Amino acid sequence: MFRIIRIFFVIIFFSTLFINYGCREENDDGGYYSTDIAFAAGIAGAIYGVIETNKSLFYENTGEFYDPVGANTSNYSSSNDENHDNGAPATTVSNSVASTITEPVTTTSQTSNSGKIVFASERDGNLEIYTILSDNSNLQRLTNNSSDDHWPTWSPDKQKICFSNNSSGKYEVYTMNSDGTNPLRLTNNNVDDAAGDWSGDGNKILITSWRDGNSEIYVMDSDGSNPKRLTNNVVEDSDPAWSPDGSKIVFMTKRNGNWEIYTMASDGTDLNRLTSNDQTGSPSWSPDGTKISFQSDRDGNYEIYVMDTDGSNQTRITNNVAIDQQSWWSSDGSKIVWQTNRDGNRNIYTMDSNGGNQKQVTSNTSQDWTPVW
Repeated sequence: MFRIIRIFFVIIFFSTLFINYGCREENDDGGYYSTDIAFAAGIAGAIYGVIETNKSLFYENTGEFYDPVGANTSNYSSSNDENHDNGAPATTVSNSVASTITEPVTTTSQTSNSGKIVFASERDGNLEIYTILSDNSNLQRLTNNSSDDHWPTWSPDKQKICFSNNSSGKYEVYTMNSDGTNPLRLTNNNVDDAAGDWSGDGNKILITSWRDGNSEIYVMDSDGSNPKRLTNNVVEDSDPAWSPDGSKIVFMTKRNGNWEIYTMASDGTDLNRLTSNDQTGSPSWSPDGTKISFQSDRDGNYEIYVMDTDGSNQTRITNNVAIDQQSWWSSDGSKIVWQTNRDGNRNIYTMDSNGGNQKQVTSNTSQDWTPVW
């Protein structure tokens, strides 16, 4: 549309110039009057100024995206990093820190977050946070930094997202609004903190932290205040997730020599071991509190399993030669989302809670990680 208008004002300019030239009069010095030419140029310039001034308004009203610097976020590069499955490499507990990272430019309006999957992706060259619907529609980038953003989780009302960012040189925990605005730093340590899970009432957040020399599980208020250590041993504890009623926490630990899944009370007491196999982890509670999904390589490669919350009835629900990891339940408990490299690189898939009806959600040549529904 603006190309047509530009052509129109150019025609006006040269038409006026031609008419002026044909009707020119000689002045006293042997030259010609240029008043009409200047007038034509002024009219043309005014039209052009109106066009440029109102361009952004046009795009705003039509829903088209105008990029004044010519940035193109649709071109992505890939990475083959294989080490984004869990926490990152954290000593003194600190209160909330009012420190922010760069907010993205919002180019599309946010709709309801119901049904959205939040995940980390390397499709732009480094890890950023995105959301997408399970039918592969409405992909939205939420962060835009030269540093990495990882391990996103929804707040219970899906109005906020907790995640980790390493712009300080170490991973720290942040929250932001569901559209990527208002990023707020919650932790401030000289070692890494990895975002975990929100409590059902949205008042607390579980994290994995290396602040005491090895990875341990902490809980803090959702503004980063009142951090409290829940586990305390010489081996790693990681990947905590709340039970729906908030009374228990499921997590993975190496206290038996290899990664296994345990539960504990919300205050860190009453430990119970649920699995007894090598390399088992990344647990997630079903919304009704009766099941836990997890990953295990007990059959030769990582697959997704489901079990009762006491560890019984462990059932494999994926079966292929690829790596299936990082499962999470839909809000109604009928489906599970997870990441898999069955297509050569990590993409996000969904399936029914019994493993049926498996569908691909993302498809690109980069890596997509840690999906949460």
